[in-house]
Amino acid sequence: MSDFVAVVVLSLLSSALTEALSYVIVYRTEAFQRLKAKVIQTETRLEEEKNAVSGSGKHRQRRIDGLETQLADARRSAGSLQMRATLVVGLVQMAAIYAVGTQFSGRV
Repeated sequence: MSDFVAVVVLSLLSSALTEALSYVIVYRTEAFQRLKAKVIQTETRLEEEKNAVSGSGKHRQRRIDGLETQLADARRSAGSLQMRATLVVGLVQMAAIYAVGTQFSGRV
């Protein structure tokens, strides 16, 4: 029973560590916060533009297309920032699996 508890505790600790690393590497950074604000602002402007009744059809469609392009670019940039955290999380999880495997040598 103590092996089971040890495995559960190690799993919880590795999960907590990876979440903390994700926060530090990505979500806390100024670049990610800026991109997040830009995505929210662009989504708001896009919704307003789509719901607006004023403006000519061709010009309005160009503005909508431009906003959609800005939104896609911002989301792509945020995704590339999150990719770093995904790589680090994968490495930490592999190290945790290796540590548990060597610690218990197939006993669990």
